[in-house]
Amino acid sequence: MRNISHVFPKSDGLAIFFLCSVLSSTILASVPSIHTVFSVSPLIVRQEIIDDQNDWQPWNIRNGLDRDINIGNNNSSSSGNPTLTESYRCKDHPLQFPNIQSISYMSDGNKLNATVWLSQPFSESLYSDLLRNETLSPSFNFSANTSAPASTSDDLLLDSLSSSSSPRIIQFVMVIDILSVFDKGIDYTVELSSPTEPENPHWTQNVYEISAFGNKKLIQTKSFDSFPFDDKDFVDFSIDLNSIGNPDKYKLLFYIADLYPVDGNYCRQIDTSNWSLIPTPKFTIIPSTSNVIMESNEVKDILVNINTNSALVSKAVLGVNYTDTSNNTTKDKKADGLIVKFVPNNTTISPYLNNSVILHITTPSENDFTNGASRQIPIQILANISFPQTITNRGGDTYYNNKTISMLESSDLTLTILPPLSFNEQLENFTKSIQPIGELWGVITTIGLGLSGFMAFLYRQRKKEKKSEGR
Repeated sequence: MRNISHVFPKSDGLAIFFLCSVLSSTILASVPSIHTVFSVSPLIVRQEIIDDQNDWQPWNIRNGLDRDINIGNNNSSSSGNPTLTESYRCKDHPLQFPNIQSISYMSDGNKLNATVWLSQPFSESLYSDLLRNETLSPSFNFSANTSAPASTSDDLLLDSLSSSSSPRIIQFVMVIDILSVFDKGIDYTVELSSPTEPENPHWTQNVYEISAFGNKKLIQTKSFDSFPFDDKDFVDFSIDLNSIGNPDKYKLLFYIADLYPVDGNYCRQIDTSNWSLIPTPKFTIIPSTSNVIMESNEVKDILVNINTNSALVSKAVLGVNYTDTSNNTTKDKKADGLIVKFVPNNTTISPYLNNSVILHITTPSENDFTNGASRQIPIQILANISFPQTITNRGGDTYYNNKTISMLESSDLTLTILPPLSFNEQLENFTKSIQPIGELWGVITTIGLGLSGFMAFLYRQRKKEKKSEGR
């Protein structure tokens, strides 16, 4: 065997060590970090949710909630926070903004991209027209240029706006609620806002962290000279999920807010989307048995479990549908005396508990239902599952949508109804039922005979002993 020193002389040892170190460093550098591999949020293929149309609704400005918006001295209470405008004054305000038509979003686990699709394009000129109309409104009080004609240039319009302490504000907002057992409320918002200060006519996009009491902490800000999606029918949002801790379960909500002054105070109208759950929750309906065997005129309760991977409490409305396989016609729940129903037919599905419901089955007593043969009836269990429409922070701010997210889940089981027993079958069953009694009687008889023989033996022995004593 060759000596390794002939292959690698000692003088080359340092060079070999250096070469191995370089190779090791290169290999380690090419391997993704542990954080990159394991700390990622769920991957989401493109999802799109349709929103209701013309569903704008009033939303009060809670004291302190919008302290990041400069809404002027006329709108502040003694504490410097905005005051609320009477609801009847806000209801009659004409809406002139596009509606949310749908929401689409996707994620690679590290970055979330979302798009708010609008019912019509929104442009800088439309916003300027709205401001121009506000300058001519009696609710907008100016010290100068209040009589500017509709053809006033943007420069003159800004001059009019600068004399007002109450600009009209439009906001496009993405809300993120990280699901937690400790805090049931929103955690982050991404807000694209129109100019809030007349002397600084820039659009801004701010990322905020929201406390349980509605307080805001600015994390990131960007400014734009004009509306960044000018004359487009969509608004894009993006957020680095690494910057918010790579949540594994969270919800998204989007809304457009129109903040407009009325008599020195602010009103707010919003158009919200539905809540989007990430990842998409899964529900499984598991009956305790998939094949139920019953006789005529019998009652049985079947336990049905509903399992979920969702961390959000939901509600389910339960029902059944079944088909008579003899003639392939769908039967009513009480047809022919057969009753199949849930008791009760609604339940709350909790994420950390065993969710069970009872399926009550009563078979008919009529003999002609089975026609002398067993009947198999497939039963489909249906669950219409819905999620909460609101999320409320401890500070009192509530996010509401008049349309709830719902999912339809199903499961199957087979009901077999046995026919009534014939006379011979009844006689056979009776014989089988008394057979254990006959077998027991035989055992008792055998034991009795054994005891009788033993007692006779003892009697004879006793008699012999007495005769022996008499001699």
